[in-house]
Amino acid sequence: PFIYSDILDHKNLREIVVNNNVSWLVHYSAVLSAVGESNVSLARDHGLRVFVPSTVGAFGPSSPRDPTPDLCTQRPRTIYGVSKVHAELMGEYYHHRYGLDFRCLRYPGIISADSQ
Repeated sequence: PFIYSDILDHKNLREIVVNNNVSWLVHYSAVLSAVGESNVSLARDHGLRVFVPSTVGAFGPSSPRDPTPDLCTQRPRTIYGVSKVHAELMGEYYHHRYGLDFRCLRYPGIISADSQ
């Protein structure tokens, strides 16, 4: 089901997870600093797997190309790319610190279906 909720309302999020038997959290929202880390306990306490989308924007001009390895230098030149690198590193941190099952997929950059 689709349920509208405030990502900062920890009590309501816990209720949604428990009442709906949630097993995956697909995270498209952005929360800064320690406030964002407070929801990690919800995922950990209920065994949720967390998915956060990334993008090839996480790479920069110094990243190797063709093929780009999963682990390489990531120095993007846009705030969008920096935010994607940040999300990937936070997921790695949460996995190592809390054992959180975190997944991330780097979607390709698609500008338009019409190339003309």
